[in-house]
Amino acid sequence: MLSHYTHCRHCTVGGNSAVPLTFLPFLFFLPASTATLAAFENRYEEMDQSLNFEDDVRPEVSSAMDITYEIRDDGSNTEVNEYEYYPLEGENMIRVLILHENKSRLECSIRHIKVSDGGYQALSYEWGSSNTPFRILVRNEKNAVMGFIPLSINLTSALQDLRDSPDVSSKTFWIDQISINQNNVVEKGHQVFLMRKIYRRAARVITYLGPHQSNIEEELRALDLLNRVDHHFRPNYRYFMSSKSIRSYSHDSSPLPVRGLPDLVDRNSAWPLLVRIVYGAWTRRLWMVQENTLCPDTIMLRGHREIDWMTVAAVPILFYTCLIPSVLLEREWTALGISGNPDGVFSRMWLTWRSRWSHVYNNDSGDRLGSLQSNLCFYAALECRDPRDKIYAIMGVSSDVEKMGVVPDYMVTQEDLFLDVSTRIYLSQDLYLLENVSGQIAQPHANLPSWSYTGSAPQGSGVAPHYPHPSTRVELCFEDQNKVMVIRGRVIDKVRFVTNGIDSVIGARDTSAHIQVREQILQAIAAIFNEVQLSSDIPSQLLYALIADPSWSLPGPADASTYLWYLCRNVAIRLAKLTAGHAEHESSFRDMVSQLLPTLHKLLKSSKNIVPEEFWSPLTRNEFRISSAVFRRLTMYDRSISITEDGRFCNVAAQARRGDVIALLAGGRKSYVLRPTGNKYMYVGTAYVHDFANGVAYKEVSPEEVDEEIRLI
Repeated sequence: MLSHYTHCRHCTVGGNSAVPLTFLPFLFFLPASTATLAAFENRYEEMDQSLNFEDDVRPEVSSAMDITYEIRDDGSNTEVNEYEYYPLEGENMIRVLILHENKSRLECSIRHIKVSDGGYQALSYEWGSSNTPFRILVRNEKNAVMGFIPLSINLTSALQDLRDSPDVSSKTFWIDQISINQNNVVEKGHQVFLMRKIYRRAARVITYLGPHQSNIEEELRALDLLNRVDHHFRPNYRYFMSSKSIRSYSHDSSPLPVRGLPDLVDRNSAWPLLVRIVYGAWTRRLWMVQENTLCPDTIMLRGHREIDWMTVAAVPILFYTCLIPSVLLEREWTALGISGNPDGVFSRMWLTWRSRWSHVYNNDSGDRLGSLQSNLCFYAALECRDPRDKIYAIMGVSSDVEKMGVVPDYMVTQEDLFLDVSTRIYLSQDLYLLENVSGQIAQPHANLPSWSYTGSAPQGSGVAPHYPHPSTRVELCFEDQNKVMVIRGRVIDKVRFVTNGIDSVIGARDTSAHIQVREQILQAIAAIFNEVQLSSDIPSQLLYALIADPSWSLPGPADASTYLWYLCRNVAIRLAKLTAGHAEHESSFRDMVSQLLPTLHKLLKSSKNIVPEEFWSPLTRNEFRISSAVFRRLTMYDRSISITEDGRFCNVAAQARRGDVIALLAGGRKSYVLRPTGNKYMYVGTAYVHDFANGVAYKEVSPEEVDEEIRLI
């Protein structure tokens, strides 16, 4: 239906009613007051059941496939073969395609140009299935048929919308699936190496959000709602940019000029579709990082309609800061089938959004490119079809790939590539990569060392740097065909006891996850109490291990026992509320607290601020403020608390176990857990040992006296 009227701005819809299409979105909103959240949830459930999201317009199957034969002028048929690519001659040459206006099938011509010539638009889209059941016909400058190029279903949809959209006036594009000979791995590697230039030289980048729905009224309502939300909250964006911590706005939005949704926006039936558009497959693609970062002019295309990039990308930020009620997202998140959580989408979007805002609105032309190792870790959760593209897809936004000599080569195996890049990073920089492969021993790669990048996302919370080794220079080399890392350092203690790991609830929306993690925190505290001889210094040791940050100090005049008491009460009282009505959690929680209380009372009885009988009493405002501040600082997701043979409390990766050792490595910002294997070690993960912060372990001795070669496999 959309293709019949989007070419004309003054077409009408709705039978004989002469309503201009440009005015149509405003008919869907009538003045009314904002409803309460509870009432909204009921309305949302009703509207959710009425929408069908499987009804997106798909490619013109019959016409797209009907090009295996070409009809000549004399009426005879001739078979068309697959297009044979002409080699690109010159290091900076690329192919661009010019889409033809033929509405019955997809046709194009292909030109070779220098990337510096520019003048083309680059397409960012999701490849989707590797199947290529569709075709685009290639013609030369004399209109003779040169062959066909197979297409995926997603690219077919994109090409049809690019061809038909009146907003896209130029029809010259660079599109990887067509512009690169996918059967030539040498050319593919060279073109991937050029992608930073390709996207920078593009006149603009078009990010394709998929075809429009066949229900055009629902589509228009969703896109109009998106624009209304962006217009309403746009005064906040400069505050986001200047803020040191955008997370603070989720707790206190008072500094912002706009703090609530406009009338009727929260009641709009288009929210489910808006969420699906914004959080579509493009947010999970690794390639989209460079595609949406490098070009100053980037827009989005949904069906035939252009949308401002910032308008779409701002929505995850507005959800993260709670300026849009999370219920609007929660109801759709499970249905989207996305692994991970919305906060992960925000964190990746935020970096790109900040960069684009600075460039567009602050006239900041700086690259703001991260290092390869930081990008590998930060974007590790994003998806790509070829595991090697975990590295190749972010080379364009990595500042140091040329210095390190990393070149795309699709003839190299995944394992050889990951090992080679890992060794280059360690030799040229610091141990940041080692910190970010913490915990991957839980799912070890059969052909890669424990210290190597494997393409997996970092595990759990990262403890704060505490610089236990006085040297800032990494001293290492590699042996056995780069399979063994030899690094200077010192094994200083051994793990005697480890609590069970605490699960991550970052971004979790279901109550059971928050119940479980709070139970695990109390269980870990109880386990530590049962394992040690009680003394007055235990509360402070435990608090520092739980928070794992040397810059943290007690948030007031009270002693550590009092703050630990407040924390346990806060967690327990919150648990009591969360488990009410959940019989399977409530009984186990009560049993666990009843076992904890006697030990807690005994340990903390020396504090004059503690009255055991008040454990279940409501927290005062000051107690709640302090205990909440402590809870937010906990560094415990996918972590454990351990006790060493020398009696130290450590915050360790959840994969640590009895018999592992604590090591301090030259150039390392943190302590590390290693697992003895003969005369070598496997890397387990990071550790925080408050007693070792700022080089205390080397106060009486120098590294030259006590350090030795440690071999990691």
